Amino acid sequence: MELNKENQPKAVYIFIGPPAHGKTLARKIFCELTGMKGGSTSDVIYTLMARFSGVSEAELREIPKEELRPKLIELGDYLCDRSNDLSKNAFKDPIPENIYRGPSVLTRALFLTGFFAFDGIRRKSELEEIRFIVSWLGLEPFVLWVHRDEAPSIADNTEVTIEDATHVIANNGTSADLREKIVALLEPKTENKS
Repeated sequence: MELNKENQPKAVYIFIGPPAHGKTLARKIFCELTGMKGGSTSDVIYTLMARFSGVSEAELREIPKEELRPKLIELGDYLCDRSNDLSKNAFKDPIPENIYRGPSVLTRALFLTGFFAFDGIRRKSELEEIRFIVSWLGLEPFVLWVHRDEAPSIADNTEVTIEDATHVIANNGTSADLREKIVALLEPKTENKS
């Protein structure tokens, strides 16, 4: 994995894995090392949730994620066109019927605003569609599975699996260990000419 001569990304980096295994941390370290702009699909969901619930995004982010997870999943599933239902009275302002919805709406929102590294993809259709889009645009999609052996198992709507990844990052040490693994992934591979 490397950047082209103009220091522009020639690939999109997608961090996937189970909840609470370090995807966001891995993506943030990756962005720090490469200078790439990155974000999480949950950033898009929080922004829209704040807009339609009448609560500031900062207030929403103060709520423990486990407490907010069902609403985040519900809105994410709605936006990704996996569900047509939203809880009654979940939002102060109704979400417009004509709001753009589709499998990759969350990743497209990130990508179209200049993000080339993101985490939070949970659905196979979402991953397949964004892989197709970036490939069609001439960029290579790198899908990195982040896994932590001792992390708790949290039930959510994650459909993607390790088989969907092009690379695996075992996040079984400290954040410094994770950083070293990401640095190693970024180092250009040299061919043995002997």
